[in-house]
Amino acid sequence: MTAQHEIRADFDESTIVVYQAYPSRVADAALAAGTFVPPFSYGRMTWIKPSFRWLMHRSDWARKVGQNRILAVRISREGWETALGAAALTSADTEALARADVHVQWDPERSLRGAPLNFYSIQVGVGRGLIRAYAEEWVRGITDLTPRARRIAGFLRAGEADKARRLLPPERVYPLGDELAAGIGAGRLPAGSKVACVTAARGFRPSWKESAPRAVAGLSHYRRWKVDRCAIHVTSTSSTPTSPSCPAPSCCTSSTASWTQVRPGAPSPSTSWRSSSPG
Repeated sequence: MTAQHEIRADFDESTIVVYQAYPSRVADAALAAGTFVPPFSYGRMTWIKPSFRWLMHRSDWARKVGQNRILAVRISREGWETALGAAALTSADTEALARADVHVQWDPERSLRGAPLNFYSIQVGVGRGLIRAYAEEWVRGITDLTPRARRIAGFLRAGEADKARRLLPPERVYPLGDELAAGIGAGRLPAGSKVACVTAARGFRPSWKESAPRAVAGLSHYRRWKVDRCAIHVTSTSSTPTSPSCPAPSCCTSSTASWTQVRPGAPSPSTSWRSSSPG
């Protein structure tokens, strides 16, 4: 079973592949130089993504203006983990986010046809404080995947999903130490997240609360939570639960209790939240 917040990537012992979409003038210069050079901008945050499918959703299979070239950028794992260690979640307070050299957010992973899935893909924004290190020290090579992206898209349009799937780059779970994982909300809920316990033993359909705070990892996509018996507010990273355990054992006593999150657009009911402290 895929964990909701984990990094899935193409990597080896020393490097990891991230994907970016650029206009041809930036892509051609980078491919010729083997790294990023002008007209690549060192003055703005650049977002790198280890999920090929998510970038295909974002770039519409290399058909969006300014995103018509797909680059696979192989960078050092040391650089990648330096970025993660310097990151602030986009849900952080404004001052913390402004100080951070790197921004991290989790968005729903996408299927081949662009449908949102029930687990997440990490997006890493490398800011001006580290962008030269990214281009000049971390990059080990750049490959143009535009032809492959267009070929996959062609198979999908022709209804040949199996052929399209076979052309996808490989991905497996990227290992993270506990401290690094906690800092980016991987595999667990970051501090400040709203968590709800759900008991399904009675077959009761949990209610919804429209005013629930923004949910895990600051994702604006997920603002409502299923709630039955209680809700808690995670107050520190060290006390955050990991799936699939109940986040508040003292609150959720049923052996079938679990925590979950739900998509926006669900009906808003009258049942209110009851808050308690963790554990």
